[in-house]
Amino acid sequence: MGFQTTCVAFAEFLSFLIRPLSAKWASVYLAHLMELWSQHLVFMIQYFAPGNFIITIDKSCTSWVKSDGTTTDIGIEEMIRRKSDGTIDTLAFPPRLILISNHQIYADWVYVWCLAHLANAHGSMKIILKDSLRKVPLAGWGMLIFDFIFMKRKLNEDQANMVNNLERAKKNVETPMWLLIYPEGTVVSKKTRKISKDFAEKFGYNDPKHLLLPRSTGLRICTNTLGNSVKYIYDCSIGYSGLKSGDIPEDVYTLRGIFFLNRYPKEIHVHLRRYLVSDIPTEEEAYATWLRDRWAEKDELLAEFYRVGAFPGEELKTSSKIKMERVVDEDTGDVKVVRAERDDTVYRSLEVPIQLKHTLLDLTQVWFCLLPYVPIVNGLWAACHIGWILLRSK
Repeated sequence: MGFQTTCVAFAEFLSFLIRPLSAKWASVYLAHLMELWSQHLVFMIQYFAPGNFIITIDKSCTSWVKSDGTTTDIGIEEMIRRKSDGTIDTLAFPPRLILISNHQIYADWVYVWCLAHLANAHGSMKIILKDSLRKVPLAGWGMLIFDFIFMKRKLNEDQANMVNNLERAKKNVETPMWLLIYPEGTVVSKKTRKISKDFAEKFGYNDPKHLLLPRSTGLRICTNTLGNSVKYIYDCSIGYSGLKSGDIPEDVYTLRGIFFLNRYPKEIHVHLRRYLVSDIPTEEEAYATWLRDRWAEKDELLAEFYRVGAFPGEELKTSSKIKMERVVDEDTGDVKVVRAERDDTVYRSLEVPIQLKHTLLDLTQVWFCLLPYVPIVNGLWAACHIGWILLRSK
């Protein structure tokens, strides 16, 4: 993984040569590099911590109002894109969205990126993270070039940085973006649970049992700055198999344990809800109340998960492979691949392994991004050789 990160970091610097020629193509190039790098995260999970996503969607993700005023909902099949053999290929999401999630373990962001990979959005991530990560050699520089948002957790210093970054994202409305933010700010631990509990008692808020109280300031800056350039917030609730109520998840699933000690979740349960940004209040206190209400609902979801080992709706699981057939459209004459058998069941869930689509190709593409350095290195080597000859001739 370190070698691949180094390759991507060096390849990123070539974007500075492309940008003066075309800012658009520089962005496309960086998005491709992000795809290449994140595919190695998927590889790490696939081979060192293999597991399945069990994804459940709330009706808010798929229901829509028809022109006659009636509401229709065909469930998770509306989001699934299948191959011609009937297996699941990708999940369909809007190209630009804000994703909020509970934060239990440091590997949460890896699994969210794997979810983005399933949706072919792994080159569109924009993550809000702590400022100290900026200083990590190569990886920190790479995240900076990817235009991630670094936070010092001091509003007077962070707000201008966030707004400037998001204003750039707002102008590039045609550029896909998954903006990931963890409103809790950090992972659940004994220390952070106590801080959250004390804060809730001080201000009379309901204290969640499985979460930390969310901080609304950062998310509010995001939605207010991005405005109508992003239509939806997707609320992601993650539950890991092997945990029970009262566990400190990070004590069970550490990064070291997941990737090196064979201690990892076999199932990653994801529950998704969707909200229109335009429906969320903009005033500060009302916004904070709205977010706390969502977290109270999320805490109930996790309580149910720990009680039965599944989120509501998982019992309505669609098949990972269905029978397909080719039909000819009578109006256009086009050949389409459709479900062979009628099924009116409204499915809410699916199960799919975390894996790459083309392992060898996905892992080696990044090496070719370093080819432009070959003539540069050759030129420098030739210059050094000539210089050495001239020095010896004296």
